[in-house]
Amino acid sequence: KMERFVRFCDCYNTPILTITDVEGFRASASEETWGLARKSAELMYAFVEATVPKINLITKKAYGTAYTLINSKQGGADLIFAYPTAEMAPLPPAAGVGVLYSERLKAGESREALEREYIETEASIYNAAKLGCVDDIIVPSETRARIAMALEMLKSKRAGSITRKHDNMPL
Repeated sequence: KMERFVRFCDCYNTPILTITDVEGFRASASEETWGLARKSAELMYAFVEATVPKINLITKKAYGTAYTLINSKQGGADLIFAYPTAEMAPLPPAAGVGVLYSERLKAGESREALEREYIETEASIYNAAKLGCVDDIIVPSETRARIAMALEMLKSKRAGSITRKHDNMPL
């Protein structure tokens, strides 16, 4: 549904605003048999191919593949805003702690304490902004004004010309 909506917006030159919180995204074996990887590739392709203004607002959590698929910088988002309480990292805390702090876990440190540390350091939205993954951190009361300014700024966005006849959509 989301891929079709992105293509619909692009077809009628309607800007795309996504509001991101990937809390409920889970990849399991049953989703893989349904075709999650293929559908994910098609969604990412739709965002990359869209030439309309694309703005993303991260309200809570933006982790891993789920975030990358939903109008990320990697997918060609023009502007990304985030709330100060948002979190962003390549892995959710449970997985990130297992990868980054495995030695500390083996030494007996508390997983909960390490997850809090991971959220405060690696998943900090300020860290993501420092790395260029977020354009600006805004307070919730500024949301409407900042989105309106972004849409005004991007209204004259022009798509570059492509050097090939058409792209090859993932199937």
